[in-house]
Amino acid sequence: QHLFLYKLKTCETNKEENRDLKERFSSERKSTDFVNKKMW
Repeated sequence: QHLFLYKLKTCETNKEENRDLKERFSSERKSTDFVNKKMW
């Protein structure tokens, strides 16, 4: 039971972290797009 809860918790945390990474990645990509537009 305890292990199951722990796994569930880790899964949730991973989801959160993945979402954070995705958001960060997309924002970084946006900024690079912006920079590229400025360059041209």
